[in-house]
Amino acid sequence: MRLAAHIVGDLRQVLAAEVRAGERAAMTAIRAETEQVKAELRRQVTSSLGGNARGIANAWRSQVFPRSGQSLRPAGLVWTKVPNVIDAFERGALIRAKGGRKFLAIPTGFNAARGRRGRGEKGMRVTPAQMVASGRGFLRPFQSGRGFVWCLP
Repeated sequence: MRLAAHIVGDLRQVLAAEVRAGERAAMTAIRAETEQVKAELRRQVTSSLGGNARGIANAWRSQVFPRSGQSLRPAGLVWTKVPNVIDAFERGALIRAKGGRKFLAIPTGFNAARGRRGRGEKGMRVTPAQMVASGRGFLRPFQSGRGFVWCLP
């Protein structure tokens, strides 16, 4: 049995076209996987911390290298802009007030929307009495290990 073959066209051009197709496929696959990892991390943060954690969830970023052009060996990188916050939730870290103080200030919707009284941004901070008087919140004291703590439910 005798087998004969011959190449039609330029072999170098055919191989170069195959390499370019491989580069495009590799870049497309890495880009898709990087986006999928980022979306999964965002979904995990949102599901574990609730819908109000969109800011933390959207802090996940991704980048595919090379940034422009094609490559047979692309790389994808996923990182967060708030690694300390993610690490605290991962470890289950205890959150305490600064400087050994008794109170931990937690911003609420009232504080975010109307956190200052007076004119402009130079106004004074809202006091607990003003928050109670506004009717948008109330304070409830409870006994902690160090004394009474006022809680805004």
